[in-house]
Amino acid sequence: MIGVALLLIAGVGAGFALRGGGSNASRVRHAPAGEPAQLPPQPAPTIPPAPAGVLTSPTALAIAPDGTLLVADGDRIVRRATDGTFSVVADIGASSLAVAPDGTIFVAGSGLIAIAPDGTITTVAELPAVSVALAPDGTIYVVDQTGVEAVELDGSMRTVVRDQFIDVEGTRMAFFPSAVTVDLDGNLYVADAGVKLLAEFAPDGAVLETWGPQVYVSPNSGLTTAPDGSIVVAEWGGRIERLADGVFSTVADGYRANGVAVASDGTIYFTDGGNGWREGAGLSAIDATGTITRLEPR
Repeated sequence: MIGVALLLIAGVGAGFALRGGGSNASRVRHAPAGEPAQLPPQPAPTIPPAPAGVLTSPTALAIAPDGTLLVADGDRIVRRATDGTFSVVADIGASSLAVAPDGTIFVAGSGLIAIAPDGTITTVAELPAVSVALAPDGTIYVVDQTGVEAVELDGSMRTVVRDQFIDVEGTRMAFFPSAVTVDLDGNLYVADAGVKLLAEFAPDGAVLETWGPQVYVSPNSGLTTAPDGSIVVAEWGGRIERLADGVFSTVADGYRANGVAVASDGTIYFTDGGNGWREGAGLSAIDATGTITRLEPR
């Protein structure tokens, strides 16, 4: 390397320098002072074709009352219509989404944000929101990294889970919520991705049941409640599972799922890093027969 460097320096005055070394060395002319540099022709760069889909980094999902699918995609929220077309709802980032019966979208992002059906965006509460879910009675539950708050539309809050310790196989462990959903009875299912634990809480914060410590729910948006009352779990470790009557069953395996949502007909939508991490981030659907269809990228 030292010899090549000396040749490069010495060759400038003569108008030439060596590029590379050995038998593969090539001569490159340096233009005299005042002349524009003349470089040898360069081949055009090879640019891989862009995927046919429109999503770039999909994560959280939610089903709107009209059956359309809401997707948190980077720094925007988009809506996928039933015919597969997309439209932008708002240019804001979201780690989790929930939709009220009137179509209002609640966003866990830079606080708890509400997007009205007419597109008006308001801040409901200022807190470090990472996951959001709606109860049947309209209560908004928000995970704020260390606990769960019940939030009203006027911004008032009531702590449901905070400084919680849960016994895991005889060991008392601190519980730090990372995702939340609410079942049809109003009970909360809260995940702690750190200790790989899922816990059921009553609305007053009482612990009803726990599962773990090997339930690795994807943070923020890895929990949802299906119309039949079961809890669908997106596991960061590679599975999508259903919790019904206290028992887990595997719905799909080999998908590094991020977000999950279930439509009224039972179709499970999920975002992921690809089957076996080969296809790249995208959106897929699982129908009632268990058939998995890749929706984006197409």
